[in-house]
Amino acid sequence: MTADYYLRKPHLVKYGQLYYRKLHNEKKVSLNCLRLGDTSFDNVFTVNVLGVDTLVEGNVEYAKLKISDLNLLIWKSKPSKVNSGDLELWKVNITEEEEYKLEDVNEIEEIIKEITKDALKCIPCFPNELEMPLQQRKFEQAMLKVNESVKNNVNGVMGKTNYWCLVSGIGKTRFGRDFYYHVNDHLEEWSNVHFEYLCMDFGNGFKLDEIDYKLSASVIIGLRIAYAFFIEKQQYDIKFREFRLYLDLHLYIDLFDVNTVMSSCRKFLKLPKGKQFFLYLQIDEFRLIDDWDRKDESDPKIELFKNMISDLAMYIFPSSQNTISSTFVLPFLSGTAPYVIIKQKDASKISFEFWKLCAPLLQLLLDTGGLPRAHEQLLRQCFWSKDKKIEFFEKLEDQDFNDIFGRVKFELDKKYNIKYHVLENKELATKILYYCIEGIPIKHTDYLEDTKINDLERDGRIILSKCDKGSDSFLMYMPFFFICLYNDALRIVDAELTDNIFRIYNHMFWQQWELFVLHHEAFRTNLAIKMGNSGMRLDELYPGACTEEAYSEIYLPIQMNLLRNYASKPSKSASKSASNLPSAHHWLRVCEANEQFPNSKALTNKRDNKLIDLEIGEVVVLNAASARFADIILVRENGTKILFMIRCKWDYGSKNMTEEMSMKKT
Repeated sequence: MTADYYLRKPHLVKYGQLYYRKLHNEKKVSLNCLRLGDTSFDNVFTVNVLGVDTLVEGNVEYAKLKISDLNLLIWKSKPSKVNSGDLELWKVNITEEEEYKLEDVNEIEEIIKEITKDALKCIPCFPNELEMPLQQRKFEQAMLKVNESVKNNVNGVMGKTNYWCLVSGIGKTRFGRDFYYHVNDHLEEWSNVHFEYLCMDFGNGFKLDEIDYKLSASVIIGLRIAYAFFIEKQQYDIKFREFRLYLDLHLYIDLFDVNTVMSSCRKFLKLPKGKQFFLYLQIDEFRLIDDWDRKDESDPKIELFKNMISDLAMYIFPSSQNTISSTFVLPFLSGTAPYVIIKQKDASKISFEFWKLCAPLLQLLLDTGGLPRAHEQLLRQCFWSKDKKIEFFEKLEDQDFNDIFGRVKFELDKKYNIKYHVLENKELATKILYYCIEGIPIKHTDYLEDTKINDLERDGRIILSKCDKGSDSFLMYMPFFFICLYNDALRIVDAELTDNIFRIYNHMFWQQWELFVLHHEAFRTNLAIKMGNSGMRLDELYPGACTEEAYSEIYLPIQMNLLRNYASKPSKSASKSASNLPSAHHWLRVCEANEQFPNSKALTNKRDNKLIDLEIGEVVVLNAASARFADIILVRENGTKILFMIRCKWDYGSKNMTEEMSMKKT
């Protein structure tokens, strides 16, 4: 005899399928209990009902056993936070007739048939006459990565970095669909291929919610692939949440992991042996996956984005050096958050191609600060004629963005006479620059050198942004083009350093990044000196750095020639006069060392091979290449000489680094 029991308690306990059998010799029952939702019989626990059971109220005979007594027996066997009296037992009798028995459902295709047997079909939309036709886009770079991945798969190349996942930084959904048609026509390695396109939009239709936190990463993604393929693509009028709810109520949901779903898709298509299944999987608004991950309070964390890429990567890599998988998945991530991808690169080991993301052009747009006058000049330089509008984007990768930067800066100065204004108001200009760079809060009613802050904003040189919601304090921002023009006039760093700091690189190499950090360190220190500051606290020198409070309050002189006059800690205020400025030889200088510190204590300057006096505290030094100790070093003193070590970190982004290249480097 068999019975099904369900113990139900909202938000806490669900038990399912309790099997029992009569024991003839003592008239007792053994209940094998399985928690509802558990799919492994390893989780089964047994409850024995004896002829006479001892409960709280005393002994109870089997013949007089009540439901409340059975509740208590089950609860005692597997205690939980639920009171035994709150449990509900549901009994489902097993039919003796075969025709009324539910068949075991083991195949996803059978489950889909159950779900869709009475479902309505969606009504096709009328063609949108206003929709743009397929554009002639430059797909060569992205197609190169697709063919490279497929070729490596065919040749059994095992290194994960030889396989690519495409990331569209701009263009998003439409680009992904257009590129799918391009892949159809230009795939090189395979000729006998069946192509399928699926799009999972996590911003619409496939949204993640609280229920997903109860599922594994593979099931979360597998459910959505199954819905896109079996429901949405077949045009059934069923919403994703209805689909998921049905599977949950019928205990099918755990069957829908990525591997099982991918296998079921191929079976559904009835592809013959030898026919390659190529699934182009577009994942739109992938940044929302990262947002969902950050809200995850599970223990351990689900890490959906990382595990999604890991699960899909199994269909990109070959099974072994001698066998090729019959299914190939090309993930295409569309959205506006490349930082999400960068964060996961090391974890997934797969390479990412940031397609159509023109970083130098985006950097130029950021450099305008959103000010109309700067924005206007940039657009003029890029699209000064009707013909150039098309030509500019056709040759986007070949543009000299540093030249564009220079021309925009020149036109801004020519039109608004910025350098002349700075030279006529040096102290005011220095303070504006200092407040912007250091992020010093101000108020609308404050004055800088007899000029009201409101007037500066109206002038169009700065932007005021509230420090916090409801605060009456503001931070000053200045477009990067204006920062460069101010520096050109004030000469805080010379022309050579300006070239290193402000250049727009199409491709930045590691050496340029280290030089940028080196010159930035000198720039901020020298700007503070120009403001008349003789010293700063550690948390002022390096705002946002994580350290103990005792260390953050350490005061450090920044002009070593003033050290002897240092007697007491000056105030934190930056309102000192800039009239009595130190001469340039007291400013922080930059040097590139020939030697690796500390392997060699005697360092020489690359420029003239003269010894570098590191301990005097007036020089910041770029360590020799490949130094393990630190990339940048300098000494500051507050009675005790303190060695500062700066290590530069830079992500390679979409740098093409194959396993073979990596081996050559090592």
